[in-house]
Formats: sequence, C-alpha cells, structure tokens
Amino acid sequence: MDYRKILSERFGFDDELLKEYEKTKKSIRTSEKDKLVNKLMAIERSNGLTATLLLLYRQQVESGFLLADPTDSANKEFFNIRDDKTGVTFHIQWNPDRELRKNHKLLVERGIIVPVQDTGSLINKDKQGKACYLCWENIRVQNPAEILYPVQLADEEYFLGANFAYLANNHFTLFNKAHRPQLYRKEIIAFLLEFMDKTNGCFRGIFNGLAGASIEHHEHMQVTTEKFPVEDITVSPKAVILNGDRIRISQPDYYTSLILLESSESSVIMKYADAFLTRWHTLNPKHHTENIVAVKHLGRYRLFIFPRDRRKLTGSGKTGAMASFEVSGNIVLSDKTVERTTFDNISLTSIQNMLAGIKPAGSLKQLFP
Repeated sequence: MDYRKILSERFGFDDELLKEYEKTKKSIRTSEKDKLVNKLMAIERSNGLTATLLLLYRQQVESGFLLADPTDSANKEFFNIRDDKTGVTFHIQWNPDRELRKNHKLLVERGIIVPVQDTGSLINKDKQGKACYLCWENIRVQNPAEILYPVQLADEEYFLGANFAYLANNHFTLFNKAHRPQLYRKEIIAFLLEFMDKTNGCFRGIFNGLAGASIEHHEHMQVTTEKFPVEDITVSPKAVILNGDRIRISQPDYYTSLILLESSESSVIMKYADAFLTRWHTLNPKHHTENIVAVKHLGRYRLFIFPRDRRKLTGSGKTGAMASFEVSGNIVLSDKTVERTTFDNISLTSIQNMLAGIKPAGSLKQLFP
C-alpha cells in the first residue's frame, strides 16, 4: 500500500503533512542522518509514529538503500489462491530482487554496505570473526545509507531500520539496542503489542524464534503495514478452546499448527500466550520454537502463534527456512534453481503440502489446561 493512501486513511487529506513528506525526502541527503532523525522525531510528536515510519521508509526507498521499490511490480509476478476450507487467500510472489542480497559486490557498489578495513571498531563478533549485523554501532559503520529510528518498548530501547531485502512494503526490522540472543521471552509479546499500540494497528509485528530468523544472535522482530493472509482465517465454533476470562483462544483449521489468541486487553493476551509458549518449550527445549504474528484491529489484539520444530524448517519447494511470512500465507519466492519451478507450478495442493511439511507432531490443545 502506498504511503499516500495510508496517510489519507489514517490522517485525512492533510496537505501540510504531504508537503512535509515531499520536502523532507528531497531536501535531506542520507548522509545527514542525525538531521533527518531529529526531523522525524518532530513529525512523530505532531503526527505519531505511523506517519514517521511511512516517511522514513519512502526516504530509504528513494535513496537507494532498498534493493528495489516494493510498490514497483515491474520485476515481480503474483498469484492469489483462495482456500474456501480455511478462508485464507494465499498470496504468492515471485520477487527475484531478493536474490540480490547475496551479491556482496553489488551491495558494495550500491552503497548498501561498505567494506570495513579496520574491523577493530566492530563489536560482538562471532567465532568466524563476523561482526553482528544488528548491533546499531556496527550498522552505523557498515551500512552508511541505513537510517535507524529509536523507539522505546516496555522500558527497553529498540531501533527500526528498513529491511533492504524486503518481503513486503513498509517492511522494517525492529531490533533491540542490547546484543542478546534471538530466543523467546515473555517480554517479546509485550514489545509486539506495544508497537501495535504506538502505530494504532497500522503496522503488524512478527517474531521469528529459531524458525526462520536469519540472525540468531541478536534479538529482533519485523513489522510491516501489509496484511497477512492468515488474518482472514475462519474460526468455527468447534475450533474454540476457550471463550471467557476476556479472551478467545482457538485452533483454527489450517495446514500447519496454529493457535489464535484474541482479546481487547494486552495483559490478558500476554498471560495466556506466555503460558502456552512456556509449556511448548518445556516439551522439547532443544527443538521447540515459534513464529508469532501480532495484529491490532478496532482495539482488539490478535496473536497468531505457530509452534515450530527446528527439525522441520523447510517446506516442499522452498530453498530456505519458512518463517512468519510464509506460515501466514504470504509466500515469497526468489531462487531460480528451485523456487521458480515452485512458482510456475503453484497450486493450493502444493501450498498445503508446503505448510504440512513443517507441522510439528503432537496435539496442542493439551497445552491449555
């Protein structure tokens, strides 16, 4: 969705705000990071975080930091496949631009990354000597075109940075200022729900535990304005596990494991979600992990929890691990060796098989006492 459309829907046709957007994009170069961030903070104070992030994302697109413009469909192909059984319309996208993220020479030429001669200035290196890609101190050195925007979530400091190898429009990585591992803790739910509040439900948030997270040694989430297909899933009366105590919990009919929690109170969602995930991890601490999708609509939170098993990460027809985007029905394919064939032969059956191939064994209802 174009930022102008979101602005008009969220804020009305505010000519002054639109003029501010255009002026900011054109007058501030990427190299003037601090000046831009200060201007964005002023916009946040007057118009909120959503307006600020929409502007920041367009600036990052037009400055060339992103590999391509998500709103430009010239190099992409799309399929929508409706599944009447679940109510989900699966969205399949062929996006070869994502493969550019593997071309180190191109990334250097584009200025997305820069070689660092003196690596002594980089911090939190792994056993191979590679510095953490999500530590903000390293980003300022290695990714000079990336603008980091600070946000406070549940008394912890986070940064937002546009994902240059995007999976959707307005796709940001939301990462902790502190260098800590990508492991579930109960605060993760609080971070996601508070971000929904700060953006008035315009953004969705996801957390990939150890199922699809490309960087496992630094805590991060991802956010986007684009709707996930699974948001339209049918919840039949027989799928409801609990409907009381200010919450509805269900296990909708789907092709991989899914638990859906819905409530207008974030504290209630957090209580039940953490209890479920704690039990899930206790069953198999070594292999059990999760994908989480958080949505807020008309004052009601919806938390989609996909229990995952680290031994079953890749579905049929995919070259990489399936994460929150894929399990939520937004399947992005880009690899020519395998995934192009998958895209050319995509069908509802192949999607069902892809999701079924990552489904953990065992019943989930037992995890709700």
